[in-house]
Amino acid sequence: MSNSIHCQDVPVDSCSETFSLFRGSKVLEDVDDHVLAELASHAKFEHYRIPTLLNTAKHELTHLRFVIEGQIELVGRNVDGDEACIAVLGPANWVTWLGCFDLRPPQYDFYSSANCKVMAISCKKVREIANANPELYRIAINAISDRFRLLMEWTTDSALLEHEKRIAKLLLLVSRLNNEHDIAHPAIYYTQDRLAVLSRCTRQTLSRSLKLLEQQALIKVGYKRIDIIDLEGLESFTYR
Repeated sequence: MSNSIHCQDVPVDSCSETFSLFRGSKVLEDVDDHVLAELASHAKFEHYRIPTLLNTAKHELTHLRFVIEGQIELVGRNVDGDEACIAVLGPANWVTWLGCFDLRPPQYDFYSSANCKVMAISCKKVREIANANPELYRIAINAISDRFRLLMEWTTDSALLEHEKRIAKLLLLVSRLNNEHDIAHPAIYYTQDRLAVLSRCTRQTLSRSLKLLEQQALIKVGYKRIDIIDLEGLESFTYR
């Protein structure tokens, strides 16, 4: 269940909090104020107290969401019901620009975490605003390209790197996906079971690799989270 506070059809200055959130987003830092104001005027707050299914696989994505608190998880499943968490997108992340301009239904479910707060705008409205303000297409293309580059890095390095280095690379890519780029000590809110699936190894093998990285003071393993203590050191470990 969610509580939503709609800003649509309300004067823009009543949505000043929304405008400020969007202005603080690195993705939108070069967008003109009038475009941000229009986006803000069609946005709504959503607060999910418990984990909630936001969009079902094989159904057209309905909303672009900006995460304020908590996370949104993208989860894929096979015909046998096995699942893999593709991404856990935390605060300051947009989920997802691709869904606004590619009308093909995604092949994964979108879930909120508990105590998740987001700003949501309908994908249809984002397309309308982008058609009137083409600069928004450039912003979206850049955001989509960043995600695509991360995917290509993982596709290459996961095949070429030795196991411990592959785990280190996965942590780096996940931290870049889930956090803003200027965070010195990013946190990863993945369980070890989910990381094991992504890295294609057993839970026990992953645990040994994480312990090795922790012994070198590169990361700190906590409950359902991993903090990267030394970002540069983890990068150096990956390629030395």
